[in-house]
Amino acid sequence: METTTDASMDLYAGLTLPTKKQRVRDGDDQKAEDKTNATSPIGAEKIEKSTQETEEEAPPAKRQRTEVDVATAIERLKTHMVVDKKFDKAAQLFTKLVREKLTTENRMLFLDAFKELISAKGATWSGKPAFAELVRTLIGRQDLYTEEEKASYFDDWKLIAVTHAELFTDDTFEFARTVKLVKARVDAISEDTDAESFAQLMPLLRTLFSRHSVAWAKTPVESVLHVCTRNRLLFNESDRDQVDQWTAAVLERRNASTITRSSASDARRNLIAMDGKASQAGTKVGRSNHPLFNRDL
Repeated sequence: METTTDASMDLYAGLTLPTKKQRVRDGDDQKAEDKTNATSPIGAEKIEKSTQETEEEAPPAKRQRTEVDVATAIERLKTHMVVDKKFDKAAQLFTKLVREKLTTENRMLFLDAFKELISAKGATWSGKPAFAELVRTLIGRQDLYTEEEKASYFDDWKLIAVTHAELFTDDTFEFARTVKLVKARVDAISEDTDAESFAQLMPLLRTLFSRHSVAWAKTPVESVLHVCTRNRLLFNESDRDQVDQWTAAVLERRNASTITRSSASDARRNLIAMDGKASQAGTKVGRSNHPLFNRDL
């Protein structure tokens, strides 16, 4: 019996077999090459040059916000505030600027801007909520100003902005408190009162008279109009005519309300305006046609 050798059992005998290589994943060759290049001076120079080119080709970074000078910001806001359509937004930005940037060093920049703006548009802005908030914010920083500066401007600005805005409230107690402030200002009118003070006061009086149609506001409004009538000769001619018209309108409303109240009273009692004792339906009900009092009087 023949013995089988290992050579005869080798199926690949006489064939050239491929050499066994280590499997390399995608990208490993490039990493190995980069590692080799990085260790050599020439390779390091190539990598540095490539990095510089990449940085130069990169898109520009987003523009950074720059700090705007306070004086420049005030000038920009002034140009927008005098435009009626832009006033509300500009006033909000100005309020934020006062709250965040007002200091002892730049306080006169803000004061001069307020004087210029209010002198030009104060009568138009009087009573607007955005204007009231702006002035209220400035008054909240009044500790930065001298007593003379506050006495010269702050009281008048508070009147036309804050006090005027508070006349639109539906709170009866707040309204009564605000009316007292207006009444005190009217009572303080004298022959020495300048035209600017009257120009500041008249918008408040117009708003005040417009509230006369509200039932709970009639008495406070009439108390102020009474003082206006007493001091009517101190007003200029056009303002005096306005005060006279308000007074006449109040008297007319009083007379009309008396007639209306009598008619309403008759209607509530359901009185029958007849000489006889019978109603139009022929039922004898006397003078009262109320279900609970259907009897002769």
